[in-house]
Amino acid sequence: MAKWQNKLLNFPEEYGEGRNHIKDFERFAKDGRNVEKLVDDIKEYSLVKTKKLRPIEYIFDDHFRYLEARILEDDQIKQPIIIDQMTGAVLDGSHRYIFLVKHGYQLAPVVSVDYSNESIFVGNHLAHRYFHDENKTLTKSIVRSIAINGNLLPARTTRHFFPFKKEDIPTPLSKLNKKEGKSIEKFIDKATSKEQLKASSVYLEELAMEKKIINDYLLEQDKVTEYLKRQIASIKLKK
Repeated sequence: MAKWQNKLLNFPEEYGEGRNHIKDFERFAKDGRNVEKLVDDIKEYSLVKTKKLRPIEYIFDDHFRYLEARILEDDQIKQPIIIDQMTGAVLDGSHRYIFLVKHGYQLAPVVSVDYSNESIFVGNHLAHRYFHDENKTLTKSIVRSIAINGNLLPARTTRHFFPFKKEDIPTPLSKLNKKEGKSIEKFIDKATSKEQLKASSVYLEELAMEKKIINDYLLEQDKVTEYLKRQIASIKLKK
């Protein structure tokens, strides 16, 4: 095995040609089976002071009003806000964060993540989960800078990608220490209702494209699975 392959597979450089790597690949397979534990190492759920969170985008007022009504009706926030544990940047859940600000909740349900981890990344489009192009202008360092300087991006600019499913962890509003609310005018995007509807339509198109990519990938993996099953069966018959 060449040195570049050793490096790619995270093998020590002293691994040489002719080495039996079966045990090493078994170790990788074991790591894959423990992926849930590996993911848990980069995220943590907790209640933190709302004032420690830092927005990175403006919000759409139409979407906010819809979400606000749902939260008040449920009397809970179903999904925690995802934040960068270093800066408090709100990576997912901008509208939920602004709900807490408006209604004076002093605590926020969050999943804090190690944003420096390479398995978490950011793009301008859902397709940036799979490839880079000239339209991918955002980086994690830019996001952190925005969280610190407060020069917010337009609503729905960022697409953050995490190595875990964004699960519901319902948190009753009664646990979030309600006090006097604040004005949220400075957080509202200037987009018209028509522009907000267009942004939602564009996002639906992105979702449709992503679903197609995923379905194509699953079909490809089904083919590989069947091929390997036939190969293994053939080898076993010859022994």
